[in-house]
Amino acid sequence: SHSATSANVSIRLIGSTGRQTRFIQLDPIQRRYFQPGTIETFSLEEADVGDIDMIEIEHNDYTSDDSWFLETLTVDIPTKGRTFYFVCNQWLSRYKADGITKRIFKRQDLNKPSFHQLIPYVGRIYTGHMEQAGSDCDVCLKLFGTIGSSSEHIIRKNEGYFERLAIDIFQCQLEDVGQPIKLRVTILPKSTYSRNQWFLEKIELIKLTKEYIEEETLLFELNDWITHKSNYYFDIPIRKDSKLYRNQYASLAPTGLVQYQINVITSDIQYAGTTRHGWIIMQGNKTRSEKLFMKNTQYNQILQRYTIIQILY
Repeated sequence: SHSATSANVSIRLIGSTGRQTRFIQLDPIQRRYFQPGTIETFSLEEADVGDIDMIEIEHNDYTSDDSWFLETLTVDIPTKGRTFYFVCNQWLSRYKADGITKRIFKRQDLNKPSFHQLIPYVGRIYTGHMEQAGSDCDVCLKLFGTIGSSSEHIIRKNEGYFERLAIDIFQCQLEDVGQPIKLRVTILPKSTYSRNQWFLEKIELIKLTKEYIEEETLLFELNDWITHKSNYYFDIPIRKDSKLYRNQYASLAPTGLVQYQINVITSDIQYAGTTRHGWIIMQGNKTRSEKLFMKNTQYNQILQRYTIIQILY
């Protein structure tokens, strides 16, 4: 959802010798082109530019509703029996990601590995304690490393997600980027009347092996607002001592991640409840957890008198 566009889309084909076409508008027969999950086909007749090495594509969005997420594009030349593949996985939008509406993509060489290995991660997102820290936006993550960048992973705004003091857990698979350098965090506004800002404390990406055993934890700390003043995104460098951060909780090799559901039952005696959020530390025979705040992010409840609250970690 929110990845379609009704804007005008144009493309330029660039050959390996530098020859190129004009910008060609891709005119849809009906205005419901470029909808989420669709594949559109266009027939063009242009000057021969030889083997197509790059494409340049743009669109003229006017509102955030015109933001467009393009996954892949292929160019077939039937008279030559040739097909050229382009992997995009980028937003074209003034209002999302890096605010760019024109991009150049290089051809994928199918004789070489086109895609890096996918690595599974479990992530934890910590929203800050500041007043009005919560957000109504979706959140987009993109990891950068020494050998490239991952595709974008979008975490949808569900009830209770990205609220003040929340710790939200998610799973994803990102391409191998080599040694991680930075994490681009973008908020995606849905309406001009929504909370289009967010105070992000930090994000932890827990890298897993193929057997889903914890390998290392990557830490990205911001402790700042993401708003229109920062173009709705921040590039957060990896904390250089993130491995030390992980090891302070465990002297032995980790054995994997387990999700816990904790049921907190507050007594019914008078004044038993509290308006504060408590925290717990779970101690095992091998290691212990970090400080886990007892906050129900689904309903944003406090520890009220005679209530039962389920908390997931």
